[in-house]
Amino acid sequence: MAQDNPSPPLPAARERPLAERLAAYAQALRYDDLDAATVERVKVHVIDTIGCGIGAFEERAVGICREVALAVPGTATVIGTRRRTTPDLASFANGAAFRFLDFNDTYVGRFAVHPSDTIAACLAVAEAERASAQDLIAAIALAYEVNCRLVDSLDIATRGWDPPVLGLPAVALAAGKLMQLDPERLTHAVSLAINDHIPMAQTRV
Repeated sequence: MAQDNPSPPLPAARERPLAERLAAYAQALRYDDLDAATVERVKVHVIDTIGCGIGAFEERAVGICREVALAVPGTATVIGTRRRTTPDLASFANGAAFRFLDFNDTYVGRFAVHPSDTIAACLAVAEAERASAQDLIAAIALAYEVNCRLVDSLDIATRGWDPPVLGLPAVALAAGKLMQLDPERLTHAVSLAINDHIPMAQTRV
């Protein structure tokens, strides 16, 4: 009597790409999902970050960035002025001010990063989209969560990549959430952010 040959096990279903999983998480996150301590911590980080920007307001390099931004009208405020520019240029000018003194917050996982680098874009997009304060807080919390968890999970510094690259998917998801993008577009935003802007550790030599 011939023995029955058992069928080979079915291959495991291919796991969804990380960008898709992050997009689904970002789209589902709501302000009401955040506890009081997280909301308060986000507020502290925003105040601290803006304070860093005020401290650097008169620096020459920051002023140059501000002049570039203010040459174009738009819907997002350049902090320290009464004028607005496009969200991307507001992120550029405000981000330069926030980061110039290097006094902003630090998260140390497998390596050190500054997750508050995402705040400039969140502020600019939230204003341009007329988002609520709660939406802004949720977006910043999302950016921090994604940035810090990627730092905990991926060892890229020893492979020649500069750690700030992990802030790119975080800020793309946060900005996209404020723009109310669907998961498919959020996935594309993550891919575009990383694909065109991969910094190498050589920049620190």
